[in-house]
Amino acid sequence: VADAILDRDPAPHQLAYERDATTVHVNARYITELGWHLVVEQDHVDDVATLREVLLTNLAISAAVTLLVIALTLWVVRRFQRGLEQAAAIDPLTGLLNRQAFDFPFAQAIAEVTRSGAPMCVILADIDHFKRVNDEHGHLAGDRVLATVASALRGALRASDLIARWGGEEFIVVLKGCPPDDAVAIAEKLRAAVTGADLEALAVSSPVTISLGVACHAPGETPDQLFQRADQALYLAKQRGRDRTERAAPPA
Repeated sequence: VADAILDRDPAPHQLAYERDATTVHVNARYITELGWHLVVEQDHVDDVATLREVLLTNLAISAAVTLLVIALTLWVVRRFQRGLEQAAAIDPLTGLLNRQAFDFPFAQAIAEVTRSGAPMCVILADIDHFKRVNDEHGHLAGDRVLATVASALRGALRASDLIARWGGEEFIVVLKGCPPDDAVAIAEKLRAAVTGADLEALAVSSPVTISLGVACHAPGETPDQLFQRADQALYLAKQRGRDRTERAAPPA
């Protein structure tokens, strides 16, 4: 190696030798104009260490970018899924649960009271003369009335109460842990809340009222049977002049 370095041949020399079990690379060139020997020596270990550092840095950056992309993808997918679930469960007009989404928690509530023996009542409410509102003021006005009534009902209930738009102008409320007399009182509170709602801003000429039917769960009663009794009580309230609450008799 020394002889090659001291060679006055101006052509560059690429050399290597072993030192302490390590390969050392040498680039040597004789500069004729200056009479100098230019020597560049590089330890093999230093080369590998530098490459290893660059490699590890790149791997760390790649891993961080990959994890970030995965996290963002999961966040977007989950947000999209939540949006789909909400769209499938929430009535867009009133912001309440729709009938399909209501069925499961209703059945759960029935199962809970069947096990515990705690009281539970159902209120079925219907907007009086709603067809007249649509006929006289149009469907957009009818939609505004539905949204306002839904807001009034929700605002008059406890946080633990379950409410849904059952369909059309009907709403259903589940009162868990509520005895019959209290359920009738809550139904009257709902009726008063709708009567006192700010409906004048909706440009509806006739007053908006609701009729309500109350039925309380009896041992062994299915969700359909309980709903049927509430529906019969609501029908009775309609027959007796509307804007009133009727309570269903216990099943025979």
